[in-house]
Amino acid sequence: MNRRSSSESKRRRSERAWESWCDFTADNNPVLATPAAVERWTESLIDEYQTSYALKGYWAIIERFYTWMMMHVDYPHTYQPFWMAATEYEATKKIWDLKLSRVRGGKLE
Repeated sequence: MNRRSSSESKRRRSERAWESWCDFTADNNPVLATPAAVERWTESLIDEYQTSYALKGYWAIIERFYTWMMMHVDYPHTYQPFWMAATEYEATKKIWDLKLSRVRGGKLE
């Protein structure tokens, strides 16, 4: 498997996990998440995986999706629930701090 297909596979896995979790909770739309919903998902990731794997394998990919939507005029997003959750909640702050400690040259290592 080459690097691009591996990256694409990770993205699809993350999207499926996020959408499944949103469907399971029944109070969260995958593209209209609240900071509280992000925190609940983050807690579930940390419970299931090591924090570093939860970050790189799932959380950062969906967080990047919300950042992408904020930057495109075709989407009405004026907020980033992952960033907001990082300022309000413990689990998301923990994973956010880990992300910041691992960013080098604009890329997550």
